[in-house]
Amino acid sequence: MSLTPPTKNKDAEFGPLVLVKNDGCSESDYPSKVEGAIALIERGACGFGDKSALAGKAGAIAAVIYNNVQGHVSGTLGTPSKHHVATFGISKEDAFPLLKKLAEGQVIPSSAYIDAIVQNAATVNIIAQTKGGDQDNCVMLGGHSDSVSEGPGINDDGSGSLSLLEVATHLVNYKVNNCVRFAWWAGEEEGLLGSDYYVSQYVIFVLLQCADICI
Repeated sequence: MSLTPPTKNKDAEFGPLVLVKNDGCSESDYPSKVEGAIALIERGACGFGDKSALAGKAGAIAAVIYNNVQGHVSGTLGTPSKHHVATFGISKEDAFPLLKKLAEGQVIPSSAYIDAIVQNAATVNIIAQTKGGDQDNCVMLGGHSDSVSEGPGINDDGSGSLSLLEVATHLVNYKVNNCVRFAWWAGEEEGLLGSDYYVSQYVIFVLLQCADICI
């Protein structure tokens, strides 16, 4: 899982695999025997980061989230939390024999290891807007400029980034009634960070404008 912390001391951790009840989205889903163990959690109902944090609060040394549909599962834990534990994703197919053994009461000795670094890093959105057109009524186009390790650079959102550039290049030949705003979002692959930040700041800006008008 993206943004997962490492296992303790970036070393292997050992403990039994313990199945978490329901969807692992409530503290009550985590039995006491999760402490010192590796929590096995079904995907769904809440975010991966929520499941990881709840596993950490319950004392788990790691968490494994298994898919509830065919295929592998991957994603991000989102905003780092002190409660997050090393978190992995496995397919429904890989989880099935484990679930069967646990249902039969078998103990599954397990180990987890991941070497990771989670830290804050500054990044920026790129926003461009036409000088022409009604500046109070914008048509907005957006795409993300970051990528994932499996598809670096143009192999990921090259189509979106280049589409924005292509539209901007041709737009100089036209007069627009409304302004046109282009946005290249940063940090999208880490949980829509760039666009979420933009929206939060835009809402604050609109509220401030309203306050000025009201005053």
